Amino acid sequence: MLAARRELREQLRFAATLALVAAVALAVVIWAAARSPIALRSISIAAGICVVVLAWRSRPDSGRSRSRPPGSLGLKNSLDAIVDRSFYMGQLQRHGRVFKMAQFHQPVVCIVDIGKGRELLKRETENLVLAPLPISAEIPRGFIRYMKPDDYAVYSQLFRSAFSEALLEANRELMRDAARRELVELAAASDAASHAGVDPRRSIERLMFTVLLRIYFGDLIEPSDRGVIEGCCRGIGSGNTIGRASPRARRALQTFDKLIRERSNDGLAAHGDHSSVLGGILRLKPEAGADSTAIGNLLLLLEASRDSIGGLLMWILKNVADSPESIEMIRGARDGDARAGELIECIVFETLRLAQSEYVYRIVTRPIEVDGFEIPKGWLTRICVAEAHRQDPPFDRPEVFDPARFVNRRFSSNEFSPFGLDQHACLGAQLTTSVSGAFVDVLARNFDVRVVADGAPERGNRHWNHWRPSSELRIALSRRGTE
Repeated sequence: MLAARRELREQLRFAATLALVAAVALAVVIWAAARSPIALRSISIAAGICVVVLAWRSRPDSGRSRSRPPGSLGLKNSLDAIVDRSFYMGQLQRHGRVFKMAQFHQPVVCIVDIGKGRELLKRETENLVLAPLPISAEIPRGFIRYMKPDDYAVYSQLFRSAFSEALLEANRELMRDAARRELVELAAASDAASHAGVDPRRSIERLMFTVLLRIYFGDLIEPSDRGVIEGCCRGIGSGNTIGRASPRARRALQTFDKLIRERSNDGLAAHGDHSSVLGGILRLKPEAGADSTAIGNLLLLLEASRDSIGGLLMWILKNVADSPESIEMIRGARDGDARAGELIECIVFETLRLAQSEYVYRIVTRPIEVDGFEIPKGWLTRICVAEAHRQDPPFDRPEVFDPARFVNRRFSSNEFSPFGLDQHACLGAQLTTSVSGAFVDVLARNFDVRVVADGAPERGNRHWNHWRPSSELRIALSRRGTE
């Protein structure tokens, strides 16, 4: 029931658009039937032509004479790609590692090969560009992922330096303590719920805000600022993926910009704890406290971290609950030794491989070639990282959650690449592995977890939405004794 309600909400805008189009079309047909039989006949002929054209376009071998890859551009494929998590694997098995499909009206060439995708991105750097989110236009020099090369060189270096290993080490115990508190509360709720189990999503959300606010801002913000920043994150994450940025997203940027400017000028920046991303940025570039590009990117990176790492923790919790034996190897290692850290990393990497690394998109600005196929200007390329991570070889039993596959083996970057393929790779890779590693450590040593209820994985109604564990997921969590 919960999954159905969530899906209904996600589909509401899309369904309303389709309903409007259908209503307009019906009105035109009714008008034509009432006013002019000739007009109705013309409309019928035009509709018939459209059906023929769409059917011809939907053929898997359409465009072969122009060196297009195999695969259908039909609407059925487009809709299947949204609702069927195995769609791209099915197309791979049918057509090979390079195939085409459509995201509604937009043709896409899919590449299920990390090495081939990386080589393409390197070779065609000038002809493949990122498709920026609308919110990027509200930041003076854009979101860091979509910046021009000169701007990217400056701001990526600034943020990479701020996300330092020293910063993460200084906050390591905070990550563990926050995870322990949330899991203890979740275990108490699980005990009270008896056999019904508990929904872990709210606990993971609180954990992410607690950890990330500290890592990003340290003591440079006041306690009362937390609610403001949480509201800004939710504003940024609301309805800003298509067209113009939503009014709510623009207000969130403005509110956050004002807050950071005030905190950078009111003395907190001079006397606070600088073991934070913002503190590192201000040390490296003191004027960044009045730089709307740096401030805007700080908010977008915070929200991206909250969403992606929070999603990763949910998948870790589900995978470990489904396969409790996977954490036994951690329990057998002594706390703090190098072996324990390696085993924790294996859990994180295996979850990234199966659930969190999905794709890399680019827009083709000039015709390019891949594997003997031509990709026209205006098409998209989708490097299917998730499907590449499910290939045997190099991964034995690729659909099985098996962290032990990473023990004593390092896969090449063309086999396993969870954080991107080119210079725009994830800035928060170390943050992701540090937060998720602390969570796995606390969970493995102090709690037992199992699935009580579950449903199919879910996503929004866009091809780039990420899959999440079912909203029907309920777990039973219990403490293992004195911590």
